[in-house]
Amino acid sequence: MSWLGRAHRTLAATPSTQAAIAIPKVSGPGLGRLGFRIPARTAGLLYTARGPSTRGDFEFRVRLDLLSGPFEGLSFHSEPSTIFVDEPAVLPKDTSSVPKPPYYPHYGALSPYQRGTYLNWLQDPTGAVDPGYLFVYYYGLERQLLLGDFLNAVDEILMLRRYHANASFQFYSLNALLTACVARNHPDKVSEILSSLGEGVPSNIHLLVAARLGLSLPVDTVAGIASLLHKRVNVRYLKSNPLLYKESLAAALVSLYGADSLPLGWVPPVDTLPTKRQITFANTSFPEKVRCPSLPSIVDCEEFIETMSSMFDVVHASVKEYLAGDRKRTKAREGRCSPPAPSGHGGVPTGEG
Repeated sequence: MSWLGRAHRTLAATPSTQAAIAIPKVSGPGLGRLGFRIPARTAGLLYTARGPSTRGDFEFRVRLDLLSGPFEGLSFHSEPSTIFVDEPAVLPKDTSSVPKPPYYPHYGALSPYQRGTYLNWLQDPTGAVDPGYLFVYYYGLERQLLLGDFLNAVDEILMLRRYHANASFQFYSLNALLTACVARNHPDKVSEILSSLGEGVPSNIHLLVAARLGLSLPVDTVAGIASLLHKRVNVRYLKSNPLLYKESLAAALVSLYGADSLPLGWVPPVDTLPTKRQITFANTSFPEKVRCPSLPSIVDCEEFIETMSSMFDVVHASVKEYLAGDRKRTKAREGRCSPPAPSGHGGVPTGEG
């Protein structure tokens, strides 16, 4: 297959393009509605519907080309992030008193107080919030990545990644972004996404996409591979002296590959790699073959492990040698700066000749 196959879809997402959402309120005088002013891009990525959230489920079928191959007739169920605009919401005076959403949240199951908390947060998605609300919104963004407004969804997720450090969100969102670039045929966005990363441990999907596109990995990412292979690699100095370790790693990369980055052209062909079930999306309404497909696993390839372990052994030895020499140099300097030893007879000098 073409590894960057274009996504074909039989049902387009139709999010609201309005920047204001009115929701019934259940407290206060009269039967008015609460108005929420939501940023235009955010509002344009939301899924909304009329009627009660208890209405029957529905599904639609699409064809997608993903990292794991093409699939025809995948069944996508109703979107858990859908905002039912006829369901009431309450703005709590103290959001900390509102119970947290469940682990796999969906808007229809939120209480009125939780809906009010969530909709109020959407007015400024950069603000701190319980991860449950973050994932309610993020589920819809994943659907936009695959079936809707890809470019704005990418920008929105990258924005959220800058302001929300939750480890689960960071993990799911990177895998989803890279996988969607494959499905929607946007290799140009991969470099932008990867360049936004700081330090961290790369996922197999990160490595797989970079290898397919012929991208080289920067030093910070290569150092993350050492942590990924911690069962075979001594990461003592990476933890205790990260700057020195990365300096030595950069020197090793230059010596081996001519640049302070790691090319992946030597990784074996994907059809020879072991396969492993891997999480690509968090949205529970996605088909299981999309959420957790079996993918080629670079990190389980023995050739990859041995090649990287050999390089990290050289880096470890280099750092160890430098630190040993530094201790000797420090000891020598301290010896030169120490005061002279007292005279042998002891006592206090009298000044007599």
